Amino acid sequence: MSSVNGSAATSSREDTNSGKKVLATIWLISNRGAYRDVADRFGVNKGTLHRIVMMVCTALTNLRHDVTKWPQHRQIRVLAEEFSERCRFPGVVGAIDGTFINILGPSEDRDGYINR
Repeated sequence: MSSVNGSAATSSREDTNSGKKVLATIWLISNRGAYRDVADRFGVNKGTLHRIVMMVCTALTNLRHDVTKWPQHRQIRVLAEEFSERCRFPGVVGAIDGTFINILGPSEDRDGYINR
């Protein structure tokens, strides 16, 4: 991901490779940590972390058309039928995993409500 390297000059103390930039960005957006904490974790200052996050997010946004493929009209009908057969949920063409909804389990069958 060469576009993540950026062209702005940084001090040798804050020079960060592309992999570290991506990791720092993923860490920031997937945890509840503050910029200060994430910057300390990755050995950069807050301003540098902000620039890194903006660069990585811009690079990922620029790749969206190469990565995300939306179904065409014919595929939508087939996907909806397959999803309905498999999941018994009509009119849906797919689902994205990762949403967490905290549900307090009932007194009976509490194990059926464990977060997996």
